[in-house]
Amino acid sequence: MEYLSRRASDLSGVEREEADKIDTAGLYEKLGPGTIREISEAFYAAVYSREGWFREIFSNVEKEHAINNQYTFFVEKFGGPRIYTATKGHTALIGRHGPYKISHAAAQEWLACMEEAIDTVPSVDQQSRTIMMNYFKHMAYYISCGMDLVNQNRLVGYGDRPGGYHQLGN
Repeated sequence: MEYLSRRASDLSGVEREEADKIDTAGLYEKLGPGTIREISEAFYAAVYSREGWFREIFSNVEKEHAINNQYTFFVEKFGGPRIYTATKGHTALIGRHGPYKISHAAAQEWLACMEEAIDTVPSVDQQSRTIMMNYFKHMAYYISCGMDLVNQNRLVGYGDRPGGYHQLGN
């Protein structure tokens, strides 16, 4: 959705074209599944060490399950085997995050955990880090802006058409 992409770019400072480089960067081949797993493990170590918003969201989720879910998504997003969609279907990021209170502040907190995680994995080079963080920044705000529209009842129809949601009116 063009509106969400523009809003995400405005809030994140990352243009969609920069975020989309994740799709062609070959990070799965470059980093390998071990490094991708390390990123997910480090991310959830940061998440589970925090109080507040994250504690609420993950209170009923086993850490290993959360790690595996993110790992399979990253493997696919970074150019590896399509494990995530094979087991869960379309990524539908706004729809999958629908049950959670994802605000712009929550996006910032998520990004802080992800940046911390990436920075703790020594095998992530600067170019890969930049590509990942550009994607993560854009998508964190894309999701939070999408949640704003859902909450305003201006985004409807998850699952009933290709691409999931669609926007009502202006």
